[in-house]
Amino acid sequence: QKFVEQKLDDHTFIQSLPKDNPYLPENYESSLRKIYPPEWVQAMLEGSWDALKGGNFLFKYTDLRKAVNRDLEVTTEAPI
Repeated sequence: QKFVEQKLDDHTFIQSLPKDNPYLPENYESSLRKIYPPEWVQAMLEGSWDALKGGNFLFKYTDLRKAVNRDLEVTTEAPI
């Protein structure tokens, strides 16, 4: 909610679902539906965030910081 209601000059909030993204592979949603639990499907693919019950249900901030701060060797061998 904070990110939606906060109006910043250099930011734009675009509300969309994966099905709105024409660049995703055809099987993207169907493959996620097979591996996600039903409440994640409702939230992540259908936009029904009320399906997720509880508090911090996505990722811990400390885990995100670890991912951002890790040292990776950039090579041209792997496709992006």
